[in-house]
Order: sequence, then C-alpha cells, then structure tokens
Amino acid sequence: MPALEEEHVALAAIYLDLEERSAATTAADEAMAMILRLQEEEASIEMEARQYQRIIEEKFAYDAEEMSSKKF
Repeated sequence: MPALEEEHVALAAIYLDLEERSAATTAADEAMAMILRLQEEEASIEMEARQYQRIIEEKFAYDAEEMSSKKF
C-alpha cells in the first residue's frame, strides 16, 4: 500500500474517532443539562411541598386552638 493511501486510511480512522468523541461529548452535555433541569424541578417541588406542609401545620394549630377555646 503506498504511503499516501496509508495516510488516507489513518486520517479516516482519526476522523471516525473524532466523530465518536464528539457524539459522546454531545450526549454527556445533554445528560448534564437534563440532570440540572431535574434538580431544579426537584428543588421547586420540595419548596412547594414545604409550603403546603407549613399551611397544614398552621391549619392544625388553628383548629386545635379553636377546639380548646370552645371547650371552655
């Protein structure tokens, strides 16, 4: 095989490797973006759940106070 053909084969292999690495990088970037979106969504849901928990606790405290004030 002449040297020029060997060089073309080597360059084709390098180009293929570069494409594979680029695809892997893109997939990793997309996965990281999804992880960040899910973490933000989770934080938002947790904050909303804490707000509802506080509302429920306040309602229970209010109801308990109302019940004990009506006993007397």
